[in-house]
Amino acid sequence: MDVVAGPRWEAFEEACRQVVAHLKAEIPFACWSVTLFDDDHQVHLWLDDDFYGLRRGHAQPLSETFCQYMVAGLAPQLAPDAMSVPRYAAAAEAAGMSIGAYAGVPIRDDDGELFGTLCGFDPEVRGEDLLRHGPLLRLMAGLLGRTEHVERRQNEAVVAVDELRWSAMHDPVTGLASRSVFLDALADRAARADAVGPQPALVLLSAGALRRVNAAHGEAVGDRLLSVVAQRLSEVLHPFDTVSRLAGEEFAILVHDAAALAATAACVDDALRAPVDLGGTAVPLAPVAGVALLDGADRDELLARARRARDGPARTGRVGGWIVLDPASSPGVAELRAALRSGSVDAAFQPIVRMSDGRLVAHEALARWTHDGVAVAPDVFVPLAAGAGLMAELTDRMLDQAAAQVAAWSRELGHRRLKVGVNVAPGLLLDPGFPDRVAERIRRYGLAPRQLVLEITEDALLDDLPRARAGADRLCALDVILCLDDVGSGYSSLLHLRHLPFEVVKVDRAFVDDIDSDPDARRFLAAVLTCGRDLGLRVVAEGVERAGQLDVLRSLGVDLVQGHHIGRPVRPDEVPRLFGRA
Repeated sequence: MDVVAGPRWEAFEEACRQVVAHLKAEIPFACWSVTLFDDDHQVHLWLDDDFYGLRRGHAQPLSETFCQYMVAGLAPQLAPDAMSVPRYAAAAEAAGMSIGAYAGVPIRDDDGELFGTLCGFDPEVRGEDLLRHGPLLRLMAGLLGRTEHVERRQNEAVVAVDELRWSAMHDPVTGLASRSVFLDALADRAARADAVGPQPALVLLSAGALRRVNAAHGEAVGDRLLSVVAQRLSEVLHPFDTVSRLAGEEFAILVHDAAALAATAACVDDALRAPVDLGGTAVPLAPVAGVALLDGADRDELLARARRARDGPARTGRVGGWIVLDPASSPGVAELRAALRSGSVDAAFQPIVRMSDGRLVAHEALARWTHDGVAVAPDVFVPLAAGAGLMAELTDRMLDQAAAQVAAWSRELGHRRLKVGVNVAPGLLLDPGFPDRVAERIRRYGLAPRQLVLEITEDALLDDLPRARAGADRLCALDVILCLDDVGSGYSSLLHLRHLPFEVVKVDRAFVDDIDSDPDARRFLAAVLTCGRDLGLRVVAEGVERAGQLDVLRSLGVDLVQGHHIGRPVRPDEVPRLFGRA
């Protein structure tokens, strides 16, 4: 890493500034510094020094530093009385420094390579309570290491900027417009639906063959199938139409003129009629498509309509083989509000299992909504609820069902050790009435202490941290367990762990996705686990989809796991009878 400050390292320097400022406030040493190793020198990249006269860019031979002994394990990371440590005393004498206390930890990148230290000096001898700050320092050093790693990777990509831009705008398997590009285009066109010109239409098309091809021949052959479908679509669509692969075998087409839907459907059906030759194996396609007309509805609403048309029963007939959904039958805010008040939004339950013995310890309650016989995806109705101010009602509904269900299971089990988790919108932590509503459910259903787990994502918690802390303390007084969800997805998790009484953290699924194939992901998760243990937290890894991920998580000593490989979310009457292991 370059030791000269420059625009290429803005994010890392900003992280250094924030870390030093935070440590200066939490542990008021005379000097806190982030240092980098450059050949055989130690360079102060960022520091706050009001005693020793050090300045940014100050360099000294590594052989004359205090940190050399800490990094080598020859002296402690935390020394309340540094002069009582022979190595530090000798270094202070050689440097002509007056030093009382020293604190330092190595900073390593995601590859485990040492590149600097986080260190502090103070002329006063400190008490033994300095030792309790070890987890904070290690967490801060880990944050700096992760930030440096991410920014270094970004800088390496600059030399391939054209390729990067292409990759950002195209699906890597098919070469079509990427999901993000397509969704942005759809949102923009939906916002201009009343503009003069032809009315566009959204088509969601499933090729209907990928799952069986992947199962029979592997994902590489499945990718060839997707490429052939993409090529055929590109060849027959109008130049003004936009086509993308959203996920799996789901393709999206933004037809520029709904008046041309019949002709477009005919062309696409002809193009996909012929089987795909995959190395001598002819694979027939079974395409099915749904259409939503752009009529002023927003992007998420249009996607939900098109999926309902494709996957649900036909309501208004067809254009060729494509089903067009009547907008009037598509669920919106009014339907969701009515569903919440009628009690037709239900909970599905996904198990959480202890790794050490495979025992079921909890279920997470997840909201599910079926409208007119068709399931509405959570990524459609949860944002709808958030935008309409219905998150409190949705959370209360899930709390009620979760508490009632775990109480029924407890009676069946003959004990009340099984826990249930409920997702809580962060804003409810600021709602003074929310703890009372939680307490009422606990009393009504006779839940045992610590049987209810509230999972809170970090979004918006920093808007009013004192009020969030007050709400969290009231919940803890009810013997409720607080879990910080999606840890690692945002920069502020560290502050939440320091200032809010969380007992459990859920590692964001992004860090589990490729843990069985990416050494970097494995090393980073190991660092997160270490930090969690240092802070006395239990760690849940969610998003476990494969046996390979489970093997790696077991080797790392993860406490608890959750995901489709463990068990899918199901209705209460479909929950497997695992109670013998609960």
